[in-house]
Amino acid sequence: MLLEFESYLKDKFPYLLKEKSILCCSGGIDSVVLFYLMLSLSKDFVVAHCNFKLRDIESDQDEDFVRDLCKENSIKFYTKSFDVKKIKAHSNKSTQMIARDLRYNFFDQLSSDLNIKHILTAHHLNDSLEGFIINISRGSGLDGLTGIPIENNKIKRPLICFEKSKIIDYAKSNNLNWREDSSNKTDSYLRNQIRNNIIPEFEKLEGNFIKNFKKSISYLQISNTIIHGKINELKKNLLEYRGGEIAIKIKNLQEVNSEAFLYYFLIDQKESVYNIIKSKFYYVGLILGGLFFLAHTKILYNVYTLNPKLIYRNNSPIGFLEYTNLDSYFSFDFIILTIKSLAIIIFSTEFGLLLFSPVLFF
Repeated sequence: MLLEFESYLKDKFPYLLKEKSILCCSGGIDSVVLFYLMLSLSKDFVVAHCNFKLRDIESDQDEDFVRDLCKENSIKFYTKSFDVKKIKAHSNKSTQMIARDLRYNFFDQLSSDLNIKHILTAHHLNDSLEGFIINISRGSGLDGLTGIPIENNKIKRPLICFEKSKIIDYAKSNNLNWREDSSNKTDSYLRNQIRNNIIPEFEKLEGNFIKNFKKSISYLQISNTIIHGKINELKKNLLEYRGGEIAIKIKNLQEVNSEAFLYYFLIDQKESVYNIIKSKFYYVGLILGGLFFLAHTKILYNVYTLNPKLIYRNNSPIGFLEYTNLDSYFSFDFIILTIKSLAIIIFSTEFGLLLFSPVLFF
């Protein structure tokens, strides 16, 4: 595995061969293997560890283990403790999401303090598979089905192409010690249920399941790249930028698959639909604007109803819920929607929008 790892670094992360990095180590087998792989290649790195105090004395023992590991190998060690249980008592987020945010905030701050550009995590292929199953069960689009990215800005994942079994084999063949997280054996979390119950059943059905998944992820990533390239081409013809606002040229939108374009467009945008959809048809007046609205109700309706359902994580949209059936929507809400849309069509000047703001925000 060491030779494969070195080859992967040269191919995907050539800068890690010379530049310093922060290695995130929990004490578990994945991050310990990453630690020894980097150490075996004489790479320059420091170690960061988070103690979330979730397993009482076990959490402190994890921290002591990683500290001793670094001391034995003359690696600088940085750690920070968090009272996640206390934070959870005052938050609607899940325990896992709270820990995730705290972890990455700490790593990012340490990166800035130490002036180190690269943060290494030990995510592997099986982690990517678990995320894939979680996302597909929640109705994710293609972006959520392309696996954990190899990197996100500072975050680099040099084990992402390696199967868990290969990591375990390396650890055992080299007589490495690591910490076992007792919570991983329970089904308290969705990811654990998938890891412990669902994936083993797939592996029984298809012995090469993980390897085939790796191929599928590669194909999906290629397809996603092509799609986003095409969407960027369409944006040049369909979008008009006005300072901080973006206008969609509805007339041009008729010539493409409008729902597909709006799906990808909205995923990439953080502005509200109120600022996104601005038709040039206000020039032709109320009557033609009304006719235009009636002819394009479905487009406008979908855009309006999807926006509140966009899901954001760390200020980045990750997906949205399904369309609502328009057939059952001819009600008071439909009338309000009509008023809103006509107001946008007719009064897209700053004065008109200011005048109609009480209507637009019913």
